Amino acid sequence: MSHQPASSLRPSCPASARAIACGLLAACLLSSPAFACAVCFGDPNSSQTQGMNWAIITMLGFIAAVFAGLGAFAFALWRRGQAPESESAATGRSELREALTAAAHYPEGLPS
Repeated sequence: MSHQPASSLRPSCPASARAIACGLLAACLLSSPAFACAVCFGDPNSSQTQGMNWAIITMLGFIAAVFAGLGAFAFALWRRGQAPESESAATGRSELREALTAAAHYPEGLPS
């Protein structure tokens, strides 16, 4: 049994992985502490906080308007489905049904 050197048993690490690891290490060591803004820190009288509150209320209003529109569309479809069928639509459907039945009897086409 031959012995291989320990360096050949180590898995190789590509250069790009080393570069990424060095970049992440440098970013962690050279970063400065982050300070919270007035919104995150919790100053309720700050103009930033009030602006953020109005932005959130506005976005919720847009979402409510979209849901209201979808609900109105669904309601309109439901009412249209519940409405009695008009006379002209019923006549048109019966004529179409008769034409399709006649066409089924003549696979080569209707006689001229």
